[in-house]
Amino acid sequence: MNCFRVLLTLCLLPFSALAKDTTIYISLGENAEAVESWAGSMRVSGGELIRLEERHFMPSDNLANTSSWTASTRQEQITGFARVNYNEMSPAELPPTQYSPIGLFAVIRDGGSAHVRVPTAQGELLFRLDELTREPKSFLEGRATVSLTPTVEKISDERYEDDEPAIMQVSEGVIGASWVAYRESGDRVLMRLNRGGTWEETQEVTTTPGDIWRTSAASDGKGNAWVFWSQRKGLNWELWGRLWAKDSWKAPQRISNAGSNTFHRAASSKDGEVFVVWQSHQGAAGRSNSDIWLRAWNDGQWDAPVRVSESSANDWEPQVAGGPKDQAHIVWDSYDSGNYDVFYLHTGTGNLSRSNRLLPVPVFRPMPTWR
Repeated sequence: MNCFRVLLTLCLLPFSALAKDTTIYISLGENAEAVESWAGSMRVSGGELIRLEERHFMPSDNLANTSSWTASTRQEQITGFARVNYNEMSPAELPPTQYSPIGLFAVIRDGGSAHVRVPTAQGELLFRLDELTREPKSFLEGRATVSLTPTVEKISDERYEDDEPAIMQVSEGVIGASWVAYRESGDRVLMRLNRGGTWEETQEVTTTPGDIWRTSAASDGKGNAWVFWSQRKGLNWELWGRLWAKDSWKAPQRISNAGSNTFHRAASSKDGEVFVVWQSHQGAAGRSNSDIWLRAWNDGQWDAPVRVSESSANDWEPQVAGGPKDQAHIVWDSYDSGNYDVFYLHTGTGNLSRSNRLLPVPVFRPMPTWR
């Protein structure tokens, strides 16, 4: 009787409760030898067409509505150019004319039995979603292909102009994405959490609008997460961070202590220590070089900022990755030898002081790894 009730409940559930969104990519006009029309439409049975998006459409192509389009393969041909043969000019040998296919992304809500019919000007494609893989499946003698592709979700909205995103895993089953949002002559840092596959409402990380550049983010994996940004004050950029803990925001904290600070990145170790690195100009404007700095957060407190690059020349664009046992791995590029090289630094366990004391420089030995 209990089994019957379970089956009856499943049968009575609405389609949307059982369905999942699947994205497919359709390429039309493979191996084309001329400009040819691939106008068509899409019909889904046993499922629902949620969204249709074009790829490589020309201005003359268009999506007529949510399920049909007009589009043609495009001709790829360059014009001639002069070629020098000793003291003579002769016409160039043009590459052969090619014809590129057009593509469509389709998001389909599938309850497990979706069939898709795609009639086009060149013939019909008919398939089931459950027979598709990431490997393209051929139709019409190889002139069209269909494959599975990851489903993309838009998490920002139309209220702002958005860029410079960062992402982190906050805890098991929870991820967070942050970005810079511009509106009304001011920037803000926003964040959204995804719990178990569902995106929550957007939250504002910054308390007031400002001139802001880049976000980075990292978490200790236990529900405590940091979001960082550079914000201009006067002629300098200050590095700021704000902690998300126990489902609420703490007060913003200034992470950098001097100079102009940009190009920050963040990561966490396996044991939950959060690292942030950045590029800092300290000294007189126009007469100072940039250096790479590091700061670590663990057990609810920040260590003192540590300079990790030794060069008297400019050091740029750091990146950081966390390892086991509170280790940090840092790379950056430097003009130390009169040309740009990439340097690597491994802090090692215990190399960061818990007493806000800057350790001797020999602890950190940058080693050139690529040239």
